[in-house]
Amino acid sequence: MRFASTDKGAVAVENYMFDQDVARKAFYTMITLHEYPLSIVDHLGFRQFVSALQPLFKIGTRNTIRKGILNCYDVEKRKARMFLLVAEFLLLVVAEFLLSSREDDTRSWGNFLVYFSHNAMPT
Repeated sequence: MRFASTDKGAVAVENYMFDQDVARKAFYTMITLHEYPLSIVDHLGFRQFVSALQPLFKIGTRNTIRKGILNCYDVEKRKARMFLLVAEFLLLVVAEFLLSSREDDTRSWGNFLVYFSHNAMPT
């Protein structure tokens, strides 16, 4: 069970399912965001605190945490690269449309949308 407050200030009781992967990602984000040392996982007080909050959460070792953070970094790097590829493609399509030298082209947004719909996005 989980307790949550509503907009009106009342407390609502909800079902809650612990997810180790979600908790680990949040843990990795916390360490990265606040630049905590990986040695925090070895501190007895920290382990007791985490165990008191969620007994099911398995902290792991420094190496496990390091590998997890690097994996998250790789995933985010791939997302950023894909975003930049799509952005570059969109910029090229817009530039090609605007710089086209066809005299019969009115360069309206309607024509651009037709032109863009016929040029497939990269996969």
